[in-house]
Amino acid sequence: MIEKETYKKELKRMFDSLSGGNKTTDRCGIKCSQCPLKKICNNNIYAFDIIEAVEKWSKEHPQKKYKVSKLEYDIMRAAIDYSCEEEAFKDVDILYELLLNGYFKGAKPNDKIIDFFKNCEVV
Repeated sequence: MIEKETYKKELKRMFDSLSGGNKTTDRCGIKCSQCPLKKICNNNIYAFDIIEAVEKWSKEHPQKKYKVSKLEYDIMRAAIDYSCEEEAFKDVDILYELLLNGYFKGAKPNDKIIDFFKNCEVV
């Protein structure tokens, strides 16, 4: 799945290449048969409107910083359920051992489990 930031940049690149960077109300200029958005557009949406909608959605739904496996996510969820969320990874032996063995990419021993958990998504 393509990340929304990549998608947003591609939309801007497409629009800029067609409009010369001008924010006009002209139709996007792409043939509908070649457009990946043809199912939602039907020639009723201006390209710049789509870009603005993607930017607004991106602000409302920020990208998660860390990518974890389902197993890593479930382990952190269990630790939180057992009241370890305010603990750092280094304070929970099993989590610290997993961290040292390469799990929880991006986490540091002093990071609180709950802070890392809130900023990750399952891939």
